[in-house]
Amino acid sequence: MAHIGLDRQFFPWEEGELSDPDAVLRLGRSVDLLSWGSVSARRRVVVMAEAGSGKTAEMREQARLRSEAGKFAFYATVEDVGDDGLEDSLKSEDRTRLVSWRDKSTESAWFFIDSIDEAKRRGIRFGKALRRIADGLGVGARRAHVILSVRLTDWEFRRDLKQLDEGLAVPNDPILPPPPSAEQVLISALRHERPKPASPPVEKPLVVVMVPLNSERVRNFAAEKGAPNLDGFLAQIEAANLWRFARRPLDLDWLVEFWESQRRLGTLAEMLENSLTARLREKNLDRAREDALDENRALQAIERIGAALVFEGKTTIAIPDGELVLSNDERALDVAQVLCDWPSNDHMRLLTRPVFDPATFGRVRLHNDNEGVVRSYLAARWLRRLRKTNLSHSELFGLLFATTYGIELDRFQVNPDHNRMRRRNLHIRLA
Repeated sequence: MAHIGLDRQFFPWEEGELSDPDAVLRLGRSVDLLSWGSVSARRRVVVMAEAGSGKTAEMREQARLRSEAGKFAFYATVEDVGDDGLEDSLKSEDRTRLVSWRDKSTESAWFFIDSIDEAKRRGIRFGKALRRIADGLGVGARRAHVILSVRLTDWEFRRDLKQLDEGLAVPNDPILPPPPSAEQVLISALRHERPKPASPPVEKPLVVVMVPLNSERVRNFAAEKGAPNLDGFLAQIEAANLWRFARRPLDLDWLVEFWESQRRLGTLAEMLENSLTARLREKNLDRAREDALDENRALQAIERIGAALVFEGKTTIAIPDGELVLSNDERALDVAQVLCDWPSNDHMRLLTRPVFDPATFGRVRLHNDNEGVVRSYLAARWLRRLRKTNLSHSELFGLLFATTYGIELDRFQVNPDHNRMRRRNLHIRLA
């Protein structure tokens, strides 16, 4: 399928800053947004993107465009480079071009090396892959623009950035001072002064996050896909408040297909149901071959997660083995406590599905759940499923309501800490 050019934008990100792309878009951040041209002008870059954002297609397209323009540009994956080295991870014609660039040229070259997350999933150490990239660049390291990509949930900021700084540093550019005048030479000689070497600037890696699609890019994408009645399509997105489904190419492609087949967009509940089902499927074929997670089992799991988020008054889920340590008041939901009957490997498989979005460093949230709609919907599904099996009316009401000072209240408005203990007491029902 032909690539749809969407002129993607990025915002620079440092640890501690807001990393949620949707939130950045809603806040109208536009002053420091970067284009592909600005990003690829830097020599060491990490592009972070959500699942389904189209980062792989973008990386391939950027390499293709530069090659067609007569520049040295290459596409590879971190996984292949880690296994085979940079040169052997390329197609045969690209290997010849790489050798020519490295050994004979003085021009710059661009290396789009995709999916740090895939390599980590295969157990390939990031540091090892970086060393193999450096070996492949050889004497051309200073002339190389290396752009790496990763899912937001798989980037360990401190550790990975340190490895990138150490394993693939940009060699310092030599700086030659301007020639001294005759007077300066004489004065230096009389004073027995030696010229001080200039300190070359150190170029640090740039870490950026891909920005979700805005309305203009949504229209362009739908037009390229041949969607009929674009005004009607966008109007229904607006009327049903479905922009949450249109911000990423994976979401939007599904939304356009729904529009083309149904000639309408459904209610929020209908679209939520369809979105959750579609998003629980692993779209990456390589991942899918190794990921046998059953969709129905995964759906019941996210119902349990949604219920736990609601009952504990939380909004985010901790990424297993994440580096960020939060205070007790801020601690994210521990998925291992909710899915205690699941093997740990399946926890991470589930959290990398597109049904989850990145939140802040070390945490994810349910996709499009900024306002709590998705987790509330999932909690309701969970309660309905339990009600159909063995949950009594009294237990249901006990979960949802409490009496405080003789007044019936919504339990979640009383004290979220009470809900934590109640979920533990009903642990057997979470299965």
